[in-house]
Amino acid sequence: MLDERGDLRDTCRDDDFIGASAAVVSTARHEDALGFHFVSADGRNDWTAVTTVSVD
Repeated sequence: MLDERGDLRDTCRDDDFIGASAAVVSTARHEDALGFHFVSADGRNDWTAVTTVSVD
């Protein structure tokens, strides 16, 4: 992960942050379900967040 201050991986070694995902969605009117997969480096935490995006 990068931002203007540099690499963020070393600041995310504990449970304060679980990860980050991004999606590009169309600006056309629609509704979609999007899944974002997160897994820890040791594999003990492995889950998917499902979100609904609605563009009106």
